[in-house]
Amino acid sequence: KWVIWASKQWGSKTINNAQGVLNIIIEDAIDKGYLVKNPLRKIGFRRVNKKSRDLLSPTEIATIYLLEQEWIHPECRQAFLLAAITGMRIGEVIALRNEDIKNGYLDVTHSFSKLGGLQSTKTGQNRYVPIPAGLTFSSNSKTEYVFSLKNGKLITNGMLYKDLMRICKKLGIDRKERGITIHSLRNSFISY
Repeated sequence: KWVIWASKQWGSKTINNAQGVLNIIIEDAIDKGYLVKNPLRKIGFRRVNKKSRDLLSPTEIATIYLLEQEWIHPECRQAFLLAAITGMRIGEVIALRNEDIKNGYLDVTHSFSKLGGLQSTKTGQNRYVPIPAGLTFSSNSKTEYVFSLKNGKLITNGMLYKDLMRICKKLGIDRKERGITIHSLRNSFISY
């Protein structure tokens, strides 16, 4: 019943993760004598084709950022740079408010998504991110957020994604083949 319910609610990767945890619990219950056998032993894991994700090289990141005229939204260009050189999640970058800019660091307390709006960070914990040398922020008096459009509206993950994908195409970076997404900025930062 659980497998049928899960297959209607979740994707195959989530089911695999949940079933893996459930198997660990059941094996522990067998070891402790609470169960005689594993009731899931005949239920196989679903096949999941994992997407390959490549990194953007520091040279590619610099090239993308330096194409100033190619960015439809200059605010997205600045958000791209911050994500690329700090490793922040893009939702955290978008959620930065003017009050989060401190002397030498960013107080990361929120994340933003189009569906969920302003919410706590993914981990639910606040953290401090040092502001890289030479990076400055200009306050937009029309909104409390650092990265907003001239009309005061907040930039979105989708706007940044569209700008980045268009620029990748112009530079000949095969984003589909390499699995490049906005999150690749964080992965690249952490890896390099």
